Amino acid sequence: MIRKLLRVFVMSAAMMSATLSHAEPIIRIFEMQVHPENLESFKRLGEENIRRSVNTETGVLGMYVMTDKQDPSRFYIVEAYADEAAYQAHRASPHFQSWLKGAKDMIVSRKMIETHPVVFGSKAVPVK
Repeated sequence: MIRKLLRVFVMSAAMMSATLSHAEPIIRIFEMQVHPENLESFKRLGEENIRRSVNTETGVLGMYVMTDKQDPSRFYIVEAYADEAAYQAHRASPHFQSWLKGAKDMIVSRKMIETHPVVFGSKAVPVK
């Protein structure tokens, strides 16, 4: 599942980033296991972080959050940034710091996958 997701997302972000800079975009996939009793709180924190990130950070190309159909406490998060500077700016943002502080005790385990963008293609999905 994660490989299929990666292919779709990588195609999206590369095309968007080509218009923003000549640097290779940063695409990261996170797999997180969350304590079952924290699912709704974790989702709310994530929605706020994504809303602010996508709407206020020019270097954020996209963020997607999914859960495993068999295990709703397993989250897959795909993030795309125009370049490393955009990723570092996101990490320093107040909304990400708020997410980090709020989510840290909700997460049982976290795995990050670094990727190399190949091909992207997407239709924009507005975040309200």
